[in-house]
Amino acid sequence: WLAARWVSEGPAALAGLSESKGRIAPGYDADLVVVDPKQSTTFSPKAMRSRQKHGALQGLKVSFAITSVYLRGVPIYANGRLSTRSTGRMVRPAGVPIA
Repeated sequence: WLAARWVSEGPAALAGLSESKGRIAPGYDADLVVVDPKQSTTFSPKAMRSRQKHGALQGLKVSFAITSVYLRGVPIYANGRLSTRSTGRMVRPAGVPIA
């Protein structure tokens, strides 16, 4: 699926994180978004669970709906609900010092 490359491998490479993100392969973080291609979604702050009133995707209608999200293999969103577990951490590209 070409779209998967646009939203995974490409951004990971641009961010300098292609050694651990952007692919489903041994040794990579299991960051996954599961979609239902039989539904559609119009992006909005409410749909994206964002505190921001405006965003780059606002108003964009896509031919899929996000059903679940996994961060390093741990489910953080499913059935319209966010997990209360905090699994996020700052990730920096290899060779970039922490200021």
